[in-house]
Amino acid sequence: MSTTTWSRRAHRALPRVLVAAGRLEIDHHEVRFTPARTERLFGRRPWSVPLHEVETVDVAPRHLGDVMRGGAVRRLRIVDVSGHEELFVVAPGTDRAVEAVRAALDQPAPSTTTV
Repeated sequence: MSTTTWSRRAHRALPRVLVAAGRLEIDHHEVRFTPARTERLFGRRPWSVPLHEVETVDVAPRHLGDVMRGGAVRRLRIVDVSGHEELFVVAPGTDRAVEAVRAALDQPAPSTTTV
């Protein structure tokens, strides 16, 4: 397992009108969301995407028709190479979350070879 380089509380937008509370984390290999224990009791599952599969990272604009999924606030949007979009409300600061993911994308993965 890789060392986490960034971590914040977040809510992940789920299909329909749902969100899941948990923690969004970045390491040298992936971005992942781990639902809180109470969310896991309701069947919410972890999500992750390898950094090399991240196509776009930006701020999703407010969308009042999507209020129950965090649409009243700016959300972190991660789109993978297949076009799949994930949205997160990150506390505190969506802009800082975007910067953290972009910084991870710009960093080469640490070498696993030994001398």
